Amino acid sequence: MQSAMIIKECVSVQNWNTVDKSKYLNRLFIQEEGEYRGHLLLDGSGHLRVNKDKHPFDSTFFMLTLPGDHYTVMPNRSGTSQTYYLTIFALENGDSLIAAYIESKLAGKTFRPRPAHRFIFDKILSKHHSRSLYQKESARYAFLSLLYGLTGDDGVETHRSENRDIIDRAVQFMHEHKYGDLRLDKLCGYINLSIPHFIRIFKADMGLPPMKYFTRIRVEEAAALLMSSDKTLAVIAEDLNFSSPAHFSKIFKQYMEMSPAQYRGNCINTLEKRQNRSLREIEKAYTLLNNIIDESPDLVFFKDINGMIMGCNQTLCRIMGMEKSEIIGRNDYDLFTRERAEFFIRRDGLVFRNNRPYKNEEWMTYPDGKRRKFEVYKAPFHDSEGRILGLIGISRDITDRSGGS
Repeated sequence: MQSAMIIKECVSVQNWNTVDKSKYLNRLFIQEEGEYRGHLLLDGSGHLRVNKDKHPFDSTFFMLTLPGDHYTVMPNRSGTSQTYYLTIFALENGDSLIAAYIESKLAGKTFRPRPAHRFIFDKILSKHHSRSLYQKESARYAFLSLLYGLTGDDGVETHRSENRDIIDRAVQFMHEHKYGDLRLDKLCGYINLSIPHFIRIFKADMGLPPMKYFTRIRVEEAAALLMSSDKTLAVIAEDLNFSSPAHFSKIFKQYMEMSPAQYRGNCINTLEKRQNRSLREIEKAYTLLNNIIDESPDLVFFKDINGMIMGCNQTLCRIMGMEKSEIIGRNDYDLFTRERAEFFIRRDGLVFRNNRPYKNEEWMTYPDGKRRKFEVYKAPFHDSEGRILGLIGISRDITDRSGGS
């Protein structure tokens, strides 16, 4: 029976300490129904928070998150190069075979694939972004094969090998010199091993010889530059110490199965799709925030710097006897008597002038004439540069606490 698994999106986020990657990191994501996400984190450290659980990662880490999961990828700040591969997939018609495998073998578990698995993800990434339907199908099967291999002996570490520290030092040294001319004798001198011995232990642990691994690191860096910069192929080839643009293109195609120009073109073609997904994620988070605010028994509202009401919750609507559409976009003069409006504006002015929160108590009257006493808390909110954009107000009914009027 043919699998009904489809890859919806596949991305690589690299060097997240120097590039704004807020679209994928340090944000709360809520997965849609039927959506699975595979997270491969390499070279760095931090933790992946899934629902209420916190999963630390370092070096090499893989985990699946499931439909309905809430997760946040939170890398530690460091000077090391770090890489994150995200694969989003779905099971058409609820493919029962894969769903059962995920539920019984992968759900809630973390894995430590060999670092060389990054190259499998590179191939999946490039094939998925190809215009060829056959290449896209190949990416799907490669990802399925990787998932099924996680619980077996196919490259997954069940323990830390005795040479792991040496290999880690060597790989870190490679990353530090990917923009330079790294020779094998220099690398072996750094880790204080003979060339034959180092080649033997590196290949046994990583699955390929050290200099081929180093070439893959340079190709991976080139792929990141093609995606995130407008540098020409000649400049990228020179920066990464390839002998010529033609040599760079040949090596890149050998590893990525498409030319650098094709790779960049495919990435540009998928940019709109990623932007649309990002917008949907933002809309979903905005809807969730509004729902949370609406469920609050306290009155919640927020105004811009000019006193225009930008938003409010249903509790405020009930006490005002109005719909949100009748409140949002209006100021205090539109909604209250002149005396009340000027009182509110004076209180708002304290917040804006002093750039700090204020608290006071006020009586408010419901549409049916019932009066209630509220504790009102107003505080400024700011943009990323620290400029005041407006204020948020939260009012709590304290009538019963204060004994009523």
